[in-house]
Order: sequence, then structure tokens, then C-alpha cells
Amino acid sequence: MAISLECENCGKKYRFLDEKRGKKMRCNACKHIQVIKNSKNIPPDEEWALNDLELDQFESETLPSPNPRTSPRKKSKKSKNTTWSTSDLIVRVLGAVVILAGIVNVMIVNQSTRSAHESERFTAMSYYAGFPMIIAALFGTVMIAYGEHPNRLERKTNRISGIKFLIAGVITTLLSIGLMYGVVQSGIKPGEYPIPFLKILFLPLLAGLGLTLGGALGAILGRDPREMSLPRRYR
Repeated sequence: MAISLECENCGKKYRFLDEKRGKKMRCNACKHIQVIKNSKNIPPDEEWALNDLELDQFESETLPSPNPRTSPRKKSKKSKNTTWSTSDLIVRVLGAVVILAGIVNVMIVNQSTRSAHESERFTAMSYYAGFPMIIAALFGTVMIAYGEHPNRLERKTNRISGIKFLIAGVITTLLSIGLMYGVVQSGIKPGEYPIPFLKILFLPLLAGLGLTLGGALGAILGRDPREMSLPRRYR
């Protein structure tokens, strides 16, 4: 004997074997939970079109047990593969070498300027040691953190884009340096004009240096320079 049942929430119709009476079921349409019993609104002898798949699904469905011992265990997510390839490992090692080279350069400049005047020593340490060390630390850190792009096709495309960025950055940097040199050689004094030419020319110089660094990293790592401003994604 079958039990005719209608969902109390959405009205979807089901039919169960009589042995399921008193158990709980979950509606496939609205997820409403109710006890399996004859519906008061539907005649028990009414025939409904119900496929076997739906009947089997709801005959066997009951509420999950609150006991954690009998509840099914969640499958643990497998950790994503983060194995480094040979070329990727080489790029990361080169990043460490770049940082080490910056540190060695600082030590050499410091040793060679010990006998110089204090102002000259400060200038030398700033331009010949400090600035290269910042560049080396930036380069090396990004190379170690990101490594080479894992996808060969995307790596090739990004390297072409990186070379374009690099060329644009070098041209912009050289033009800025040339303009600054021309202003200095022209003998213009900063107080003669209300606009500080040298300070304004520092903006395209910084932009050129940024393009150069980003393009160089893109050409080495095979990554889009914009991607390297985002958190690393392990694929």
C-alpha cells in the first residue's frame, strides 16, 4: 500500500511505501522537512505520475543523525600541487643571488668610501649603494615570491608584453634624464622661474623606472606586471 503525500510548503506531490510512515522526508523542490503521512488534502487512492528515480530518492531519504559518530565525514580537501619546476627553481635562486649581490655592493661601497669626506661618503652611499640595494631587494623578492609562470603559453605571451614594457620604460627614462641634463647645462637657476623644472622631470623619470622594472620582471618571470600586484595564486 502506498502513502499519498503533498508537501506542506510548496504542494509538490510524492508517494511512499507504507513502511515509511512516520519517518521524515525533505522536499526535493523547496527543501521543506515533514513527517511522512497521508495528506488530508489529497485522496489516498489518487494516482500520480511519479518516475522511479524520484520515488527511490525520497523513499530512502531521512534526516541526518545529530550524533557525530554516525554522521558522514567530510572529505578533506587535497592540497594543491605547488611543486616547483626546474626553470621556476632557477628563477627563485636567481632572485636570492640578486639580493645577495645588492648586499655585497653595499659592503664594497662602504669599504671604498671610508676615507672620503662625510658629505661625499653620504652621496656615494645613497646613489651607489642605497638605490641599487633597493632595486636588488625589489627584484629579488618578487622573483622569489612569484617565480616563473606555470603556463607555457601564457608565459610566452607575458614575456612579449614584458619586453614591450621594458622598452617603453627605458625610452621614458632616457628622455627624462636627457631633459634634466639639458636643463642643468642650460644654466637656468631654480629661482628664475616659478615652475621647478627638475622636480617636474622627476615624475616621468619615476614612471620610466617603474615601467622598466615591471617590464624586466615580466620578461624574466613570464608574468603580467599587473598580476604581480595581486596575491600569489597557486595553480
